[in-house]
Amino acid sequence: MKFNTKQDFIEAVREFTIQEGRQIKWRRNESYRARAICMWKKRGCKWVDYASKDREETCWQMKTFYNDHICPRKSKNRAANRKWLAGKLVKKLRKYPNLKHGEAATYFKRRCDLDLNKSSLNRALTDARNVHSRLQKIRKESGKWLPIWSGDEHYERFEIHGWPTNMAVDLGKSICTCRFWQITGMPCVHACAALSQVNKDPEDFCHKWLTMDSYKATYLHSLNPIPGEALWEKSQYLKPLAPKVAPLVPIQPTRPNKLPPKRRSQHSTAANMDPMQGASSGTAARLAGVMRFVPTPGFIPPRKK
Repeated sequence: MKFNTKQDFIEAVREFTIQEGRQIKWRRNESYRARAICMWKKRGCKWVDYASKDREETCWQMKTFYNDHICPRKSKNRAANRKWLAGKLVKKLRKYPNLKHGEAATYFKRRCDLDLNKSSLNRALTDARNVHSRLQKIRKESGKWLPIWSGDEHYERFEIHGWPTNMAVDLGKSICTCRFWQITGMPCVHACAALSQVNKDPEDFCHKWLTMDSYKATYLHSLNPIPGEALWEKSQYLKPLAPKVAPLVPIQPTRPNKLPPKRRSQHSTAANMDPMQGASSGTAARLAGVMRFVPTPGFIPPRKK
């Protein structure tokens, strides 16, 4: 089993041990290796999980995993820290915004068999409620922009000054020149800056498709169950046939010419040329009756100076 980073391996071990109800500790936690052992090792428990970087150092690979516990299951686990509890409660709070302490304790008891004290669970609930959603992050970044009212009658058009350039926002039409608002249906940082100027909530300017009411309306109706294909009713008509398509005839490869046309034309002219072309008159007269010149293919006569 491979993991992208060491932190991914640690979180996977944490999730496994919490579900199993066992307590572990990290014997080795270095930049290139990590080893987890059971808290009952001195009493004979041989559970161990070891991972290190692979040869290419591109990921972490689990190399040893001995999953044999002899220790009893515990309902209190130190691995379930404040950060882990808050991460689990964030998803729960999205569905139940008014989640109470007792309901959270029952949720962890039923799912992970954990007995949590009141103080740790309260801190985790506080952290989970303070986790910013996407819109809250945009609202936080909007503080870097300066909205300036353009002077319209309805107090809806603003010029937003900031880096790298200025933007124009119209709250009445729900548009911004960055086009983020029109594409996503969620107010951008420039729109949030203008909304803070008029003391309005950005959630009221989100598209209706992003609301929980639209989500519930989408899945309001139930889906009818469908039996398997073997139980489908047989039709009395013929099955539709695919149209006939002529098969593609593969093109047979042809053998290329040994020489290109340009070179063949040069050879044909070279065979009919004068052997004494380019030589002086004296040299041609002395060698005309002694030497018979036979030109080779591709021979190019020298130029006369």
